[in-house]
Amino acid sequence: AIPNPPMAAATRSSPMTSVQAVATLTLLLALTVTVTSHDLSAKLPLLGSLAHNPTAPAPASLAMGGLFRRLPTPGANHLGNSLLRGMKSTIPHSGQMLRRGADKIALQANSFRVELKAVGSKTITMARTLPRAWTTLMKTHPVKVCGTLEGMRYLAGDIIAQRIEARRDKSGGSNELNLQRLAVLAFWGVYYGAGLGYWSYHELYPKMFGVTGTMAALKTTVFDLGLTCPFVYYPMWHFFKAATDPWVEGTSGAAKAGGKEVSVGERAKEVCSTAWVNYKTTFVSDAVSMFAVWAPLHMINFRFVPLHQRFPFIAVTGIIWTTTFSYLQFGLE
Repeated sequence: AIPNPPMAAATRSSPMTSVQAVATLTLLLALTVTVTSHDLSAKLPLLGSLAHNPTAPAPASLAMGGLFRRLPTPGANHLGNSLLRGMKSTIPHSGQMLRRGADKIALQANSFRVELKAVGSKTITMARTLPRAWTTLMKTHPVKVCGTLEGMRYLAGDIIAQRIEARRDKSGGSNELNLQRLAVLAFWGVYYGAGLGYWSYHELYPKMFGVTGTMAALKTTVFDLGLTCPFVYYPMWHFFKAATDPWVEGTSGAAKAGGKEVSVGERAKEVCSTAWVNYKTTFVSDAVSMFAVWAPLHMINFRFVPLHQRFPFIAVTGIIWTTTFSYLQFGLE
């Protein structure tokens, strides 16, 4: 049988090699997966020409021509562009905010550093000038300084003593401070500090025993605790206390006995008699307590402390004594 010539001619005129067949199948598979329905009709004529054209372009040329690219959806494209525009406008703005915040923090830190440096400089200056100012004050106004420090010491000691007494009082009495008692002890501290205390520690003892050395400190301590305190300090105190007791106890005014007013002379005799009795009764306990507190403090004071600072040293460290003294003189009654 003789084949049909036209069919044979067509077969010979359009032979398809194996390479073209593989490229065509690969292209059809990629388009099936990636091309959406709305753009498929636009690519079908090109596919038909590839199927019947022996000189079909290579897959790389097709990719460059846009056949393998998925056409973007209009909505998604608009959303992406909006996000990109938002990011482009937000990122520089955020960076500017961060820079301004960092600059503000740095400015505040620098201001705080300057203020702290100024405070530290003032503190150092004060620490350097305070000792010199205190020394100058002690040398120019020693009596006033000693009297003031002693008054404050006795006042603070009595406050502590009254609080101790209130805690130990189980009778449910008032916890309020006795202001008359505070006033009496504060006045006694000023009187003693500006009088006997300053004169003995700054004038008498240095002339009698010297200022420096262990033996001078020991002699001064023995003389003060063995003679001055028991035979000068305590007699003065008991007289002062007997005179002010009626005011402290709330019985101030003209003393009366049997409905008659007591004269000034009789009142003076009564004060002296009461002071003498109290002095004799408490002599041993007063001397022992005075020696227990002041012996170590006196040795430190008279041995190591400069002369113009000795009474201020007593006024500061003697808070233990004023508390003990107030409790013994008022709390035990």
